[in-house]
Amino acid sequence: MSSISFDLEGVKKNMLAKEGTFKHNTGKRAKLFPFAANDAKVFKMEYDLVDFGGIAAACYRECAALSHKTNFNKAEFIQQACLKASASNPAALTDIIEKVAFDDSGRLYAYDTEVYAYLNFAYPIEALTNIARYITSLLFDDELKAAFRTMAKGEPQNLLYKLLSTSFPPTVQELKEDEHFYMPSETIKAKFKDDFNFLIANNHKYKFVEYFPTLIKFYFFRSVTDLSLELNSFIAQAKKPIIFFSLDWEKLQASRPASNNGWKLFDAMLDSMFIHANTFELLSYINLPIARTGYNEIESFVKQSADADHRQLANTIDQVTVFYKEKNPQVEWANLPLSHNDAERMPVQRAINTLWKSIEYQFTTTKKRQLRAYKHLFVQFAKFNFGKKRGPNGYSLSLKHADVLFLTTLSIGAQDKVRLKDLRKEFEDRGIFLDGISWTHLIDYYEKVNMLEKKSDSGDGQYVKHLN
Repeated sequence: MSSISFDLEGVKKNMLAKEGTFKHNTGKRAKLFPFAANDAKVFKMEYDLVDFGGIAAACYRECAALSHKTNFNKAEFIQQACLKASASNPAALTDIIEKVAFDDSGRLYAYDTEVYAYLNFAYPIEALTNIARYITSLLFDDELKAAFRTMAKGEPQNLLYKLLSTSFPPTVQELKEDEHFYMPSETIKAKFKDDFNFLIANNHKYKFVEYFPTLIKFYFFRSVTDLSLELNSFIAQAKKPIIFFSLDWEKLQASRPASNNGWKLFDAMLDSMFIHANTFELLSYINLPIARTGYNEIESFVKQSADADHRQLANTIDQVTVFYKEKNPQVEWANLPLSHNDAERMPVQRAINTLWKSIEYQFTTTKKRQLRAYKHLFVQFAKFNFGKKRGPNGYSLSLKHADVLFLTTLSIGAQDKVRLKDLRKEFEDRGIFLDGISWTHLIDYYEKVNMLEKKSDSGDGQYVKHLN
């Protein structure tokens, strides 16, 4: 029989205020998402959440163990370059550097991977750095980190880039600790690794520094979305639903999957993010002989354990629920609705569901704003990048032409072309689902830009090739 207990002293220390009231502090011991219940500055981050270059740079610094407090100074950088070049006309060289290394607003431009060591956000804020830490923790193993570092250290072929490379200030090392964010499936990580390695291997054709921000933007969206769907499915004991995209340029009827199971489903399922984050945090204070106390890990433990362990674990989770209710006396717990399908669940599933429902009830009756605030950054990120206003039907999740071309490049990969039906599977393996009507529009687009090769009118006889 396993030793299972509730770390009461630990939870009191980390989740209770001095007066004994409960603090919904998440991410101390169980890290699900890189968000906080504070949405005050989301709209100031719009440029960074769309461009994603600053987040890409922060990911590199995480991989290279570099400080995010860069000591880059534009004037000193240009002056150093002019001195090293022994420029007879510093003003002319300065003008060239301004055009090559900086954007219209005077921010450093990522013309090469090396620049990531110094590139900052347009609106520097910890919330953006946290997104980079989340992406790095989930998707980068030691092999990918090493490949990223090696690429950034490569000597530029361009003579001007070589000059600029020697003009940067020294980088500042900083010890990094893996945040260990929760990822229940390795499938996303494996697909990301394939795509990342493809872009590095083909850097001469698809400039890595231009594609990388879009790559991590898609995988950030997919990682958060897939985890939210999976956690919700566990609580509901239901099959994980599919979220559909549409194409930005097509018309969308209200009856289409991209309308019913697109933005509406996406937005609704995010309501539970903060509830899951708090449930995981509380479950982490249960001492179990397993590495992590997530839903899936607990379920696996139950399947391999004796009945006595099941009962002990269910009772321990019930103790957590009792503690939570006691420390939230402002809630009218007598009115907590009972779950009618709980009788069909196993004792441990029932105990987890009761804890989850208690946390949900507390938020929906006394702190609804915190639920909205916690998901707000991710909702706005999705709206900035994939949201399409569809009149009375509200928003849809939509792909622009550039998104389609990027996903197609990844899906074809090192091949010259792929069958249309195989391309669809590649899209879906990356979390992008389109209904039949959207695929018809997509095929028309491929034909328009000369990417479609027809050997017959059937799906087996149609191929999509890289854009010339």
